[in-house]
Amino acid sequence: MKKFKGLRKLDDVIEKAQKLGYEYYEKNFQQRFRKSDLEVHLRSFGKFHVYKDGECIANHMSDEFDNEEWYQEILEMLYIPA
Repeated sequence: MKKFKGLRKLDDVIEKAQKLGYEYYEKNFQQRFRKSDLEVHLRSFGKFHVYKDGECIANHMSDEFDNEEWYQEILEMLYIPA
């Protein structure tokens, strides 16, 4: 599993997300990112949830997805590599 040393600043997350093809928007005072059928809801302190078709499929603790490209992309978007 790749190690990270902290959460990126929101401006950096938004910039990284746009480079990766995510659309950024806010809803209910929460930062959200959408790419194809995935939606990432960023919560406080680096916690996040990933939704697909309205169903939560992963979060910041989902280590079973460590080998999935889409999950690694989200981690790279939100966190600073160690």
